[in-house]
Amino acid sequence: MSKRSVYASLGGITRANQALVHNQLSIKSLAVELDLSRSTVSKFFNGKSVDRLNFIEICEKLDLEWEEIIDKSSLPNQEEIVRSTGIKQETTVSVGAMKSERGEGSVIVLLDEINNSQKASVTQGQQVNTQSQTQFTVVKLKGKLKTNIDISLESTFTEDTNIQIQYEDILRKVQNLVKELEKTVSEHTNLELRDVKEGCVRLILSGTQEDLKRLEELFNSGQLIEVQGIPIENIQLIARGKDLSNIDLSNANLSDADLRGANLSNANLSGANLSDSRLSRAVLTGVDLSNANLSDADLGDADLSNANLNGADLSDADLSGTNLWGVKINSKIKLDSKWRLVWEIVNQEAVGKNLSNADLSDANLEYANLEGAYLRGANLEYANLEGAYLRGANLEGAYLRDAYLEYANLEGAYLRDAYLEGANLEYANLEGANLVRAKVKNARFASNPGISKQMKLNLIQRGAIFDDSSGNPSKVLIRA
Repeated sequence: MSKRSVYASLGGITRANQALVHNQLSIKSLAVELDLSRSTVSKFFNGKSVDRLNFIEICEKLDLEWEEIIDKSSLPNQEEIVRSTGIKQETTVSVGAMKSERGEGSVIVLLDEINNSQKASVTQGQQVNTQSQTQFTVVKLKGKLKTNIDISLESTFTEDTNIQIQYEDILRKVQNLVKELEKTVSEHTNLELRDVKEGCVRLILSGTQEDLKRLEELFNSGQLIEVQGIPIENIQLIARGKDLSNIDLSNANLSDADLRGANLSNANLSGANLSDSRLSRAVLTGVDLSNANLSDADLGDADLSNANLNGADLSDADLSGTNLWGVKINSKIKLDSKWRLVWEIVNQEAVGKNLSNADLSDANLEYANLEGAYLRGANLEYANLEGAYLRGANLEGAYLRDAYLEYANLEGAYLRDAYLEGANLEYANLEGANLVRAKVKNARFASNPGISKQMKLNLIQRGAIFDDSSGNPSKVLIRA
């Protein structure tokens, strides 16, 4: 998702850290509150690129003006704005504040909020923020369409004129239903028909969060029970944090949807368009995503365990911290080589595997079996190695900044010259581990088997932090 990425300036990072302390938050708690992945928030505070929407929401949560935190050199230039939004060349864009100036007024434009139907349709003096992000709702009408034609908005047709006429007639009726729903909410409501499913007459509408919530409230209160004489069976908001388990959204157009933290366990999303969607921290266990389009989607810290991804397109998707245990894939899947390697380690184990210089940054390798693996020079920054079995592994010179290694078994591991700054090694088994010349500034240790008093003092002198409060070291994995 690099095309939409920005990063904080050095001064902005300082202010953000001060705000984090002032608001009594930690990186972990901030990530949980915003339904973002831990690595996304960590990158923000380390001045690394993050998605613009995520950047703005982090700033808003910290009561900071994002324009004052951002490194302005990371903003898109004039040519990129024209290419991505269609705004004319003659429109003056000040990269310094990402403004589009028209006459006396000005507007701050978050480019990702301008979709195909809204290009260049900004209003003077109006700030576009994350609250105006496109939202979706599902409207189910009782009865069935009297046709066997799939009337998805993306349908293509043969030269059969009769079929084309039938389709257009049905679509016209459906669009009239949408107009009626718009009037029901308010005179200013603008709902967009994103998808229609044959059979149960499923309409997927997009609009502002306020309008769609109002639509749901009208249905739940009994004020909206039919539209143009057709009874409404159900209205369900597709949004962040919602329980959508077992829902059927097969072939639905949900591009750009915000489904962070949503429960989609065992849902049917086969063939769905989820490109550019935000699915961080979503529960996707057992979900059917076969042949789905997840290109450029944010799946950070999502739980995809036992999901079906056969034939899915995950090109440029962010799988930072994503649980890939038990995920089904086939030869038709489009998956970046980095994440395919992570999938192999999690599902096929990596005992003694040569992973020297491998890029495993942000990978979720929780409880992975890496016994005796050769990880010399590997990039494991922000990786989740909680409970991982790394007995006898060679991690010489490995980059483990801000990695999670709680309860990991590092018995006999070779960590000479490893970069462990900011890593969490609480309760990790370090019996016989070699930490000579390892960089441990701000690395956290607690109740570690194998750490002698002398080694502890040496590590503290090198900048390590020890928390000797009681914990539960029983979670350290010990294999026979």
